[in-house]
Amino acid sequence: MATGRDELAAVTCGGYIYAMGGSHLVWPVRHVLDSAERFDPRSGTWQELPRLTRERCAAAAVALHRRLVVLGGCDEVPAVPRGEPRGG
Repeated sequence: MATGRDELAAVTCGGYIYAMGGSHLVWPVRHVLDSAERFDPRSGTWQELPRLTRERCAAAAVALHRRLVVLGGCDEVPAVPRGEPRGG
């Protein structure tokens, strides 16, 4: 994983594990992330993916019909009110 993160949205889809958004603590500041990555358990490697449209931590992710959707979460200030479809 190129970017360490906690409070991320994670989901499996198509044999991969996806890690999207989250936060990264650089004491004393917590940075909310818009990065996304995919893990291939067959090769043991991570691949960076296109960034989310905004930073999100504490979001949820679901896979539906081989598509990913990141829902809710928060950024540096308020809750994020809408979902975000992702390619799967």
